[in-house]
Amino acid sequence: MLTASGGESGGESGGESGGESGGESGGESLSGSAARHAGGAASRALSWALTTSADGVTGFWDPDTENIASTPQTAALAPDDTSYLTYKHRTLAIGSELCRHIHAVPGEGAYSAHICFDDAKVFSVSKPGIQTLRNQLRWLRTYADLRPDRVTEINLQISDILSFFGGCGLLNVHARKYSLELMSLVQKFTLQIDMLIKHYCRTPRPIDFSPKVFPIIQTPDHSTFPSGHATEAFALATVLHRLMTGKGPMDGVKNRAMPFLIAHRIAVGRTIAGVHFPVDSAAGALMGCVIGEAIFAASNTADEGPSERGSLPLVATFAVSGDDSADHLFRDRQDFELNWLKHKLEKDLGNQAEPVRTLALTSWLWRQASSEWAQ
Repeated sequence: MLTASGGESGGESGGESGGESGGESGGESLSGSAARHAGGAASRALSWALTTSADGVTGFWDPDTENIASTPQTAALAPDDTSYLTYKHRTLAIGSELCRHIHAVPGEGAYSAHICFDDAKVFSVSKPGIQTLRNQLRWLRTYADLRPDRVTEINLQISDILSFFGGCGLLNVHARKYSLELMSLVQKFTLQIDMLIKHYCRTPRPIDFSPKVFPIIQTPDHSTFPSGHATEAFALATVLHRLMTGKGPMDGVKNRAMPFLIAHRIAVGRTIAGVHFPVDSAAGALMGCVIGEAIFAASNTADEGPSERGSLPLVATFAVSGDDSADHLFRDRQDFELNWLKHKLEKDLGNQAEPVRTLALTSWLWRQASSEWAQ
C-alpha cells in the first residue's frame, strides 16, 4: 500500500521521512508509532527498566484506599475531534467512516461498476471492449520511446506518488501535518475503492496482447482497467487543488494547475512503462476527480453538523465511443490528455445527485488541513 511517509521498506535508521517499517530509531514521520514512549522508541529493555522503576517508586498500592481521581485526567474534546489519536489510529477511524458511506458496487451488466455515496450513484463505468484495447496498443509502442527519460520516475512512483505532489505544495509533519494526513488518507481510501472497481471490470493487461509490449516494471496481477495510479493521482490532485485554491477539478484542469499536471504525468508514466492503456488512465482520472470531490462534499456540505446535507459537486459516467464528434466521450483510438478531461468535466458538472451527508470525522480533518493553507 502506498504511504505518505516514504517507501514501505523504510530506512535503517528511520529518519524524518521514515518508512512504514522504519528503523530502530523511528523518526518524525506520519507513521510515528503509538508505541513510542516520551523519550524514545519502545523496546524490551525499556519495558524492563520501567518495570523495575515502577517497583522502586510506587511500591504496593491498593485502589480501594488510594486517593483515586474522581475524573480521569483527559482533555475535553468535541465529539468529532480526533486530535488525541495518532496518525495511524486517526486514519483508521476516518477511513472507516468514509467506507460506510462511499463504496463500490457491481453494475447492472457484466464487468461494470458504480461508486455510490450512500444510495446515490456518483460514478459509473464499464469494461472497454477488446477491440478498443487492440486499437490502444499503438500508444504503448509510441510511448515506449520515452522510457530512458522516465524510468527513474516510473520506478519511484511504484510505491510513492505523494512526494511528487509535495513538489508543488509544502507537505510535511511540521508545516502541514493535517494536510499530509488528509492526502495520505485520500490515497489509501481511493486505492480501496479502485481495487474493487478493478475486480468488477477486470480487463487484460497490455502484455496479454503482445510480448513486444515488454514492460519495464513488473505487471501487476490485477485488472488494467481503470488505472490505480491515475485514480489515486487525480484524487490527490483534486483534494490538493481544493486545499490550495478552494476550487474544484474543472478549474484545475482548465487552467492546467500544477497538481493536475503532476497527476497526468504520473498516469502517462504507466503507459510508458508498458502496464496500462491510455483508456485505463482516462477512466482512472475521471474516477479520481469524482472520489476527491465526494470526500470534499462529505467534509464541506454544511457547517452546522453531520445532520445537515448538501449536494455532490461532480457525478460522472465513463464510456468509450467510436463517435469522433463527442468531445466528452473517450474514443477507442484516443490518447489520454487533459484537454479530453476538461471537456468531460464540463459535460458532467451539470449532473445532479442526491444530497449527501456531512461526515463528522472527515469534516474535522478537512478543516484542520484547510486551516494550514489559510492566507
